[in-house]
Parts: sequence; structure tokens; C-alpha cells
Amino acid sequence: MLNYEDGQPTIRFAIERRLDKEPGVRVLEVKIEPHPNEMPAFIAVGVLSILDDELITIGKFHLPWEFEHIHLLNEIDEIAEGYKLARINVALEGKPGEGIKRTLLGTGLRGRWEQHA
Repeated sequence: MLNYEDGQPTIRFAIERRLDKEPGVRVLEVKIEPHPNEMPAFIAVGVLSILDDELITIGKFHLPWEFEHIHLLNEIDEIAEGYKLARINVALEGKPGEGIKRTLLGTGLRGRWEQHA
């Protein structure tokens, strides 16, 4: 099991390693924010990236305070799937205007918590 203290570098490394393999994706920022006093305690993770040098994307998820590495990888895979959906949307709708952002759909902020409990 990992938690915020020992998991923070793991989270950042896993995100950058996995998403950098996606064609046309450049991770701009990874934000990891602890929420130890919430019930239940959780770690908020946000990923700001640019897709094909034209589309800014935001992926967000929450991890339980203590989490398995596979839970983290599943959340990152949801973001990667969101890139594919964003590309399809751009192909169907055309290129977005300047300053347009897309929030990537996934499992929801806590969509995989029960699966990994």
C-alpha cells in the first residue's frame, strides 16, 4: 500500500511515464494535493496536458489516502482513454477556438474506489 507521503513521487512518475507514451501528448503539469482531514481522507490529482499541440486537456481523479499502485494505473489509463475521445470529438466538431479546454471524462473522481477496496 502507498500513501501520500511515500506515494507522491510514485504518482508523478507513473503519470509522466504512462502519458508520455501517448502519441501527440505533452504533460504540462501534475498537481498532487493532500486532503488528510477530509472524511475519508484522499489525494486529489490533476493533470494538465496538451494534445496534438492544439488542445489543452485536464484530467482529475481522487485516490484514497492509502492506495494500491494498480488503482493509480487504472486512473491514469482513464485519462489516456480520454485523449482518444477528445481526438474523436475534434475530428467530428472541428478544432476548438483559442483558449478552449476540455475536461477528460473518466470514472469520476472516486469511480474506482470500490473496485480497489
